[in-house]
Amino acid sequence: MEKRAVLREMMLPSDNFLAEQLNMVASFLKYNKFKTEDLRKFMKDTYYSKLSDSIELRDGSGLSSYNKITPRSMVEVLLQINNDIRDETAKLYLFPAGGLEGTLKNIYSTPGGKPFVWAKTGTINSVHCQSGYILTKKGKRYAFFIPE
Repeated sequence: MEKRAVLREMMLPSDNFLAEQLNMVASFLKYNKFKTEDLRKFMKDTYYSKLSDSIELRDGSGLSSYNKITPRSMVEVLLQINNDIRDETAKLYLFPAGGLEGTLKNIYSTPGGKPFVWAKTGTINSVHCQSGYILTKKGKRYAFFIPE
C-alpha cells in the first residue's frame, strides 16, 4: 500500500490508533526500537522548531489531553503541507471532503456536488476543532483552524 493511501486511511475515519501504530513503526525504522519519545524529540527539533509557537506531543495518536498546539501553528503546518505538496488533487486527497466523506460527511452541503472544504477534525487542549483548507466562491484557497 502506498504512503498516500495509508495517510488517507488514517485521516478520513480519524483513526487515532493507526496514527499511534505509524508513530511506533517510524520510531522502529529510525532507531531500530520502539522509542517514540526519541522520534517526537527528533520531530520537535527538526520540524516543530520552525513554527511560531511550540508544540507538545505526548503520543502519536492525538488522544492525549497533554498534546498542545496553537491555532497559528496548525495553520502553519497546513501551509507547509501546501508548499510541500503542490499538486492540489494529491494534497486534497489526504483530507476528508466536507459533505462527502469521512468525519465531515454530514457537516457541509456540497453545492452542485462539489466540496469546498477539506479538513481534519480533532481535539486540541480539550477543545474540538477543525483545520484544513477552504475554497472560496472566487476560487481562492485558504488554510483555516476553527474551534467548535
